[in-house]
Amino acid sequence: MIPAASQSPENFWKQVGPAFRLLALFVLHAPVGWDGNAPVYVAGGITVTDAELAERTGVSKATISKWRSRLRKAGLITWLVDPCGGRVFRVAATTHIFKTPSELSAAEQNPAEDPATVKTEMVLTAPTLSRWVQ
Repeated sequence: MIPAASQSPENFWKQVGPAFRLLALFVLHAPVGWDGNAPVYVAGGITVTDAELAERTGVSKATISKWRSRLRKAGLITWLVDPCGGRVFRVAATTHIFKTPSELSAAEQNPAEDPATVKTEMVLTAPTLSRWVQ
């Protein structure tokens, strides 16, 4: 399902605005090889606090809270609350955000390949935690 915010580029930027910085941070910490076509847990599902996000983005915790709300309302992120503090974030499929309307209509005309016929390759990476704290 495409979030309402992505219906038009103008509406997307109006709804998301500067919260795009937080979305970009989450996308940067998606698993290696993620193509944006399916939802994914950020940093392999590691719990992160607003204070950590504020430090990484250079804004206040209050700003992080507002950005989280904007992104959630736009249907771009969800999260689970850790009882010990912090959240585990999940980013929605983002491919539609970065495609032009003509690319979206072309994708609708050309159905995806059958997953059973697509050859995949395992990518070995450094532990997710080390990628998050770098």
